[in-house]
Amino acid sequence: MIMEDEILTIDEAAKLLKMGKRAIYGLAKAGEIPGKKVLGKWRFSKSALIKWVRDG
Repeated sequence: MIMEDEILTIDEAAKLLKMGKRAIYGLAKAGEIPGKKVLGKWRFSKSALIKWVRDG
């Protein structure tokens, strides 16, 4: 069974992680947080972000 994952914008990712957007941008640009640029805008997998937090 294939489950779809929720894709988040930078605003939604910041809200989920309770962080500022600038911090999310910095982590994403540095490759320290799981995310991808799609047509010039950052997008994040909700499940990947949750796993990233859990894994420390």
